Amino acid sequence: MSRDHRSELSPALVIAFISLLISLSGVAWAATKITTKDISRGAVTTPKLDRQAVTSQKLGKHTVKSNRLADGAVTSSALSLEASGVALAGVKVSANGEILSSFSRYPGPPQVERFAPGRYNVLPIDDEAPFQPETGRELQMAAISDERGGEITTFPEFSSCCIVQKVFTFDSDGNPADRAFNFLIYAAGPDT
Repeated sequence: MSRDHRSELSPALVIAFISLLISLSGVAWAATKITTKDISRGAVTTPKLDRQAVTSQKLGKHTVKSNRLADGAVTSSALSLEASGVALAGVKVSANGEILSSFSRYPGPPQVERFAPGRYNVLPIDDEAPFQPETGRELQMAAISDERGGEITTFPEFSSCCIVQKVFTFDSDGNPADRAFNFLIYAAGPDT
């Protein structure tokens, strides 16, 4: 006596098949229905993100504000030389032309030469790697830091090797006089 099993479906098989369909459609439904609002604050942390999950290309403009960055998270060396307002080189100079402190994003340290009372040549970098503005958008700024006060003016002098920044300092009456000063070159940006 033989029975033909081809046309009979057991209730267990029907229930198993329906359960499989429901479970598969539930996963698809969940994957399409979870939104940012469904994720609680702090649920996604740095260790849970893939190394390349968040890149600068994936961030929208103005999405990362300075108040959301940790102190020291972005150093000046990480900023583009093309970025507006980035300090490129600076020097603090005593009245006799001695460099008290300096920095440079260009190769080599700044150089200062006092060639007459109140007259200084400032090379933002050494002679081996002369300063040549790549964009023509670099601006210089100088300020008297001497307790005696005074006036200051600065302008670039173009030579065959490089650009020398001339800094002239004066006393309160407008006469050339040695004065301590700070000198800074920064990127002005494309629209300046």
